[in-house]
Formats: sequence, C-alpha cells, structure tokens
Amino acid sequence: MQCSSGPASFFLLTFAKAGEEIIIRDRSLPVAKLVPFSGEEASDEELLLVAAGKMRLPTGPLDIDELLSIPAIQALLDERTRDCEQRALVLGLERLGAAVRR
Repeated sequence: MQCSSGPASFFLLTFAKAGEEIIIRDRSLPVAKLVPFSGEEASDEELLLVAAGKMRLPTGPLDIDELLSIPAIQALLDERTRDCEQRALVLGLERLGAAVRR
C-alpha cells in the first residue's frame, strides 16, 4: 500500500489485529513489516499501559469479512480510495506539466 492516511492506517491495523502480517512496500520494494502483537510478547512497558487502561491486548483473531461488512469501515475504505485516486491524478498532472516544461 503506497497511500497512507488515517483510514489507511486504521485498515492496516485491523488486518494486524486479525493476525495477519502486512508487508509495506515503496515502489514494490519491501521496506517494513507490520506484525500482530501477542500478549506473550508484551514488554513490561506495554503491560503497564494495559494495566493503566491505555492499551488492550488482542483477545483472538478478527473476522475480516465481518469487519468489512460494517458500513463505517466500508465508508473509510471508499474515502481512502477516493483520496488515493485524487493524489494519483494530481501527481500525474504535476509530472505531465514538468515533462511539458522541459
């Protein structure tokens, strides 16, 4: 995924919560991996955040189909798609303008 925004981040996190690893790429080259967090792997700092009520550990796998059936989630995905399309259009026009000026 190359377009990052609030809804996109939310979308990636939902997949990680479901137990999936996400490879983040820049121009098809892998640059990072987002992996699910497990309570067994929790650091002392993370466990303190849980104890303070500022963080929750995952309770189990997330049903992606159920998540995607939520209207608010679909609206976020639609918004992200429109945003990415608009950015691509603007970038394409900027590149075209630069090529014409040469």
